[in-house]
Amino acid sequence: MPRMALWIQVDGPAAKRWEGEGPPRPLTRLIAARQEDAGPRIPHVAVADGANDSERPGGGAMEFSKRAMIGIAVAAIAWAPAQAGEAAMQGPEQVSVAAARAAFDRLKALAGAWRGRRPDGREIGVSYRLSAAGTVLVETWALGPQRESLTLYHMDGEALIATHYCPIGNQPRLRLTRTNGDRLDFAFRDATNLAPGEAHQHDFWIAIDGPAAITRSETYVQGAESESETIAFVRVAGG
Repeated sequence: MPRMALWIQVDGPAAKRWEGEGPPRPLTRLIAARQEDAGPRIPHVAVADGANDSERPGGGAMEFSKRAMIGIAVAAIAWAPAQAGEAAMQGPEQVSVAAARAAFDRLKALAGAWRGRRPDGREIGVSYRLSAAGTVLVETWALGPQRESLTLYHMDGEALIATHYCPIGNQPRLRLTRTNGDRLDFAFRDATNLAPGEAHQHDFWIAIDGPAAITRSETYVQGAESESETIAFVRVAGG
């Protein structure tokens, strides 16, 4: 469960503020982003440094009430994403750690350059390379002059994760949820910098058709709408 301890920081000789050992770091930006939508804040009473409860307007009862209300607010913010994250991690299907590691090894074999054609006839290139002492597979999409996107594959404990760095500006994280023969399916787990209703990569699959051929399909979701694209790639000789 997330830590939700609260503490007080002295900002100067005439003021104190509520701070916290706080929620874990992944929640810090979430809480900051939600402050604008949180409505009126709990009134804060500045007191002289070193003042005790009896010297504060309202006395100790008011301070206890403030602590309780802040604690409830932090708990509510932390609980929702934690529950959503747990549900997303469970996914439609669990993949064993052995299967996840085997899938990662198969993806590592894709190292090199690949070319394919989009449904509209445009040619597109993708390349794979290993980084970080072989613990990360970097997938680079050549989308145009000076324009590319990345997907990084790596193990996260028992799960195989793919983090997509999209030109839109968000970073969805997808988890391997199913292996079916030569096909590997990834589904959305969570994301960073993703605004409500914003377009993002929601799922994709890769079929390893042979040592020199793969098929990759991805689905983007925006609000209630989705769009999928499937591309067949061939390995570039010498790539």
